[in-house]
Amino acid sequence: MASSQSDENEPTFYEYPISPFSQSVSIALAEADVKYDYNEFYVNLRYSGKTWYLRSEIPTLRVEDGTLITDWLSIIEYIADRFADRAALMPRDPLLRARVRSLIHFYDLGIRTMFFQLLCATDPAEQNMLKGEICWELKGFNDLLAKQRQCNAEEGPYFLGK
Repeated sequence: MASSQSDENEPTFYEYPISPFSQSVSIALAEADVKYDYNEFYVNLRYSGKTWYLRSEIPTLRVEDGTLITDWLSIIEYIADRFADRAALMPRDPLLRARVRSLIHFYDLGIRTMFFQLLCATDPAEQNMLKGEICWELKGFNDLLAKQRQCNAEEGPYFLGK
């Protein structure tokens, strides 16, 4: 829950609203019912005017002691660990946690990377090749998700249950 007034015990979330990484962190904060100070941060990536931000990235979470956490996945894991009493964003079982991390890694390094390559590609032949690779990888990813769901006996709103 974003708050309009800053509380020194609440984290501060700096984001670029159209970033899928920022949106992922927003979802994690909402799922864990975390109150936070919200800052849309339209950053000039060359110089933001904030010295702490010069070597940082979007999204960033400033936590209670002033520590800055960058990297969307590191922020989500922090939220999952710090607010585990509010919402189980990750399974408690170590093997299931490892499976979730593997799926995230598979998607992040493979599929997402190819999407960015496609956005930057100007050659039609390269675009077609990347589209084919993305479709192939998405099918494989979907198969992995379906397999995980079948292996899970626990009922719940997410592919691994609660």
